Parts: sequence; C-alpha cells; structure tokens
Amino acid sequence: MPTIETTKKILIIDDDESLGSLLKQKLNKSGMSAVCASDGGQGLDAMNKERFDCILLDLKMPIKDGFAVLKSRNATLNAETPVYVLTSLDEDKCKQALELGAKGVMNKIEISPAQVADRVAKEVA
Repeated sequence: MPTIETTKKILIIDDDESLGSLLKQKLNKSGMSAVCASDGGQGLDAMNKERFDCILLDLKMPIKDGFAVLKSRNATLNAETPVYVLTSLDEDKCKQALELGAKGVMNKIEISPAQVADRVAKEVA
C-alpha cells in the first residue's frame, strides 16, 4: 500500500455526483487519493488550495463549465497538472478542450470508471 508521500492526488470535477462518487471509489481502490468537486467553481477553489497529480474534468456543468476551468487553471497551483476531459459532447467541443490544454479526452459513454482509473494510474505512475 502506498505511503502518504507517494499517494497520487486526483481531482474529479463533475456535476454528476453518482459518477464522481464511483470514479472516486475506483481511484481510491487503485491506491490513489481522489477528491470530488461538483462544479467548475468548486474545482478551481480546490486547484487554488492544493496541488494534484491529475485532474478529471467534465465540460458541461453549471456555474463554471469545463472550458472556464481550462481557461483559468494557469492561474492556479495546477497550471502544469495533466487534465483529462470526461464528456459526451461532440468532437468539436473535444477539440476545443484539447486546444485549451487538456491532455486527453475520454468519452463518458464509451469508457467505464475502471478504465478511467487504469488510464489515470498510468498517467501518474
């Protein structure tokens, strides 16, 4: 089991609380420490207070959407943290997210929480 010093911290920003909870559970079982934020505003608050090893970000959310988070993250402690977008939006929106600095896009419809956890584990290894 990883020690506190080596545990990778993951931020999940998604307004779908059931998906966020499931992702958090899968990531924690994989030896990571995941926290959830239910909108972009909460996510940016967390990004200003703490460094994360990876961020999972939904694009379509109330208050501040994922695009606003991507545009604002350079002013946070997590300017260099890899961000993976989790979305079911169309390809143009995914391209826009990549242009704003997302490292990758995962389609919520096509990928399971276990597959997301595996991908994140590889990213932070």
